[in-house]
Amino acid sequence: MRQSYSKPKVGRFMRHGVYYIGCMWCGSRYGTKCAGCEQGIPPTQIVRRAQDYVYHLECFACSMCSRQLNTGDEFYLMDDKKLVCKADYETVKTRGKSQIP
Repeated sequence: MRQSYSKPKVGRFMRHGVYYIGCMWCGSRYGTKCAGCEQGIPPTQIVRRAQDYVYHLECFACSMCSRQLNTGDEFYLMDDKKLVCKADYETVKTRGKSQIP
């Protein structure tokens, strides 16, 4: 008995009212992922950038105080892609703590 397999269709598809690019069967998406939450970012969504990383607006926040960071705010981008506002970074630095989350 011969079995036939069809290839997954890869292209643009809609799920829950949002267009994605990827595999229609498995739902994999080839696109930009948020550096904060690792979720996909639709191409029409407004984002914030820090160096080579892209964040949802709600994910672009200080990892210590959860304050939303805006254009022009000074912050530190940590090695683990977390963002720390300048005020929290300076406070921790002044107190002499060795670890910043």
